[in-house]
Amino acid sequence: MKFPNDENGDLLREMHEAGINLTQPMNVDFFLIFRTKKDAETAIEALAATGETLETSLEKNEIHDDWDLCCTLNMVPTHSAITLREMQFAKLAEQHNGQGDGWGVMQE
Repeated sequence: MKFPNDENGDLLREMHEAGINLTQPMNVDFFLIFRTKKDAETAIEALAATGETLETSLEKNEIHDDWDLCCTLNMVPTHSAITLREMQFAKLAEQHNGQGDGWGVMQE
């Protein structure tokens, strides 16, 4: 498989080299950071209003004194799909005083 020369391509390449099947759907976590819990909860409400099937979890980050929102989608992790979703989540976060903080998958 070939991957673009960027952060997403590098991570996908590492996953492929580790033996992860990138042609099958898997849970992909997209991370967002918010200064206040209220901003994060408003973002969660906006996500729920889209009707899209995804899981969210919100945790207080005691080290950085902010709120970490994880949005989990089941998807085939192609470079284009991940890049698009990462941009969409970052845009939503910015609309609610937050920012995108990358993505990842849990390896079993």
